[in-house]
Amino acid sequence: MKSCENIGKTGSFCLMLCLIWTAVIAAITTTTLVVYHRNVISEAENEARDYFRLNYYYRAWSARLGGVYAPADKVEPNPYLTLPERDLVTTGGKRLTLVNPAYMTRMVFDDIKKSSGDPVVSKLTSLKPTNPVNAPDSWEREALHAFERGAKDQSQITKIDGKPYLRLISRFVTEKPCLKCHAQHGYKQNEVRGGISIAIPLNGYYEGEKQVRSYISAGYLFLWVLGCSGIVYSTRKREVYEQQLLANEEKFRTVCDWTQDWEYWADPSGKMMYVSPPCEQVTGYSAEEFMQDKNLVISLVHPDDRAVYEEHHASLPDNNEAEELEFRIVRRDGNTRWIHHVCRPVLATGSDNRGRRVSNRDITEQKHQLEERRQLEQQMMHTQKLESLGVMAGGIAHDFNNILTSIVGNADIAMMRIPPESIVAENLKKIEQGALRATDLAKQLLAYSGKGRFIVEPLDLNRMIEDMVHLLQVSISKKALLRFHFSDNLPSIEGDATQLRQIIMNIVINASDAIGEKSGVIAIRTGCIECDRKYLKGVWMEENIAEGMYVYLEISDTGCGMDKETVSKIFDPFFTTKFTGRGLGMAAVLGIVRGHRGAIKVYSEPGKGTTFKVLLPAGALPASIFNAVPDEMDWKGEGTVLLVDDEDTVCAIGSEMLQMLGFDVVTASDGREALAKYKEIKGIRCVILDLTMPHMDGDQAFRELRTLDPEVKVVMSSGYNEHEINQKFAGKGLAGFIQKPYRLSTLKEVMQKALAE
Repeated sequence: MKSCENIGKTGSFCLMLCLIWTAVIAAITTTTLVVYHRNVISEAENEARDYFRLNYYYRAWSARLGGVYAPADKVEPNPYLTLPERDLVTTGGKRLTLVNPAYMTRMVFDDIKKSSGDPVVSKLTSLKPTNPVNAPDSWEREALHAFERGAKDQSQITKIDGKPYLRLISRFVTEKPCLKCHAQHGYKQNEVRGGISIAIPLNGYYEGEKQVRSYISAGYLFLWVLGCSGIVYSTRKREVYEQQLLANEEKFRTVCDWTQDWEYWADPSGKMMYVSPPCEQVTGYSAEEFMQDKNLVISLVHPDDRAVYEEHHASLPDNNEAEELEFRIVRRDGNTRWIHHVCRPVLATGSDNRGRRVSNRDITEQKHQLEERRQLEQQMMHTQKLESLGVMAGGIAHDFNNILTSIVGNADIAMMRIPPESIVAENLKKIEQGALRATDLAKQLLAYSGKGRFIVEPLDLNRMIEDMVHLLQVSISKKALLRFHFSDNLPSIEGDATQLRQIIMNIVINASDAIGEKSGVIAIRTGCIECDRKYLKGVWMEENIAEGMYVYLEISDTGCGMDKETVSKIFDPFFTTKFTGRGLGMAAVLGIVRGHRGAIKVYSEPGKGTTFKVLLPAGALPASIFNAVPDEMDWKGEGTVLLVDDEDTVCAIGSEMLQMLGFDVVTASDGREALAKYKEIKGIRCVILDLTMPHMDGDQAFRELRTLDPEVKVVMSSGYNEHEINQKFAGKGLAGFIQKPYRLSTLKEVMQKALAE
């Protein structure tokens, strides 16, 4: 639209110039033609004056002679000449008549008139004519009166016989020779006697003028065309130049005005020469405000970054290299934004400094994303570290459990085989206690790795805590007071009671340690809460937890509290704020919670205590008494059991336990040997299969056994938790699971259940 307007203006300007040029040419042409016409008339006047002078000198000559005698038979005597000597007869008898100057002139011009279509006309006129023919007309009369007043001549353009003529009348003064004929009429010497009128035909002049006029007009027409062409050409060239300027300006505006960045050009004094419109979106200030206040940019820079910016702004390199800087600005609305600042000097020809060209990009979102990515990377590294340690802990616990299986099993059998009063009974009991403590440590390792033994069943969290009240009271400092706040109608939770008790015990003991020697309170609360993603943000295990209904266990203390750095490390293995302890307590808590698909929130401030909030998925059943103690009864098995384990000690003690339960036992050291013996020996009622073995592990061996015999009863043995095994073999026909290390009573319960199905 703007381009069209400029084109219209250019066209109007061109038309105006052409009109001016036309007027100039028209004026020059008209002036030239008028001047030339005047020159033509002047030439005609000059010709008339020449005729006048010729006539005058001719008359003067004739007058000085007193006239000329001519034969009377050739010239009619002048009737108006009254001189006595007018007519003479020669001695030879030839008659002569006197021809005076006026009569002679009239006869000459009469002959001229007869000989030409456009003759020169001469007339002698006077206010007192002797011959009536010489009487003046009105124009001649006015001229004669003017002569009396001192005028010398007059001229006019008129028509004679319908043809254009220039008439020139000049005064005629009486001279002495004239008195011969005219003294009798009262004329005196040097007195104006009349005038001689000369009429010059103008047709010839006009024809010549017409031709010259056409040449002049053609020349000026050519000049007009040439000038108009030059105007049109130059205007068109100017239009093209303006269009190029407009196109360049449009490119400039498109590049600068439609960028997302806030850009500007400042001269060496700091005055803004150009500011791009996005400045308002970035800063909240308009381009006009920046143009009016050159210090506005510096005032926007965040106070903490202003010194660095001013140092950068004070120095400008003398080369064309760009300098980059990141700083914060404070918008008009008070919000803080991060800016990526690129500054380059503007150098004209000859390295003349014309200021600086600056591009400012809002990188606030990128900064936030970078910070989020950094936090995510730290979280991933932390998770990977925990997973790596978890794998290591799980491997150690697995091998440890194989050893403990032999120790616990043999101690259990030995206690059954000796009388209670035996002197070694106390030693065996201590061995068993030590093994059980080692088993607890292995459980903590497995709990940290998330692969501890889980006996998943519906649980009433309130009742579980009530059953632990005495144990908790004797486990904490005497200056720490326990307070309980149980929520009524609490939904059940699905979990392992032993592992959940370990969570409660570890957190309560840590709370007691935080209170120390001072008096304090440990508050235990339960409840139910609907958790959305906003609430779950920032919890431990956030990446694996879903929104929904959760039962929570909240344990708060009035102890010393922790700073943020300490809170970020409390679940790291072997991290402890105490001088003693293994440092696996809270790491094991995290592993147990992970295995229960739960999460933990931690609130702590130095001097204000700490709160742990454990979130566990709510079950569908209402709280009730779920953990009923089964009736004990003697039970004996029969038939053959195939025991498969790569550890000889496990095979040995396992075989002895199975034999005590009434079974015949066949052992194998890996999955391939187990398959061979299952094919060889008929009537095997059950297979106890270790999960982790060389050559062929329990998983593959189980699939091969199911291929051989779809009805085979397989009990999987492992140091890992039951929940993981059940998930892995869900729907595949697994008859049961037993976790190492196990006692005779546990083995009896598992075998009884497996063979009863």
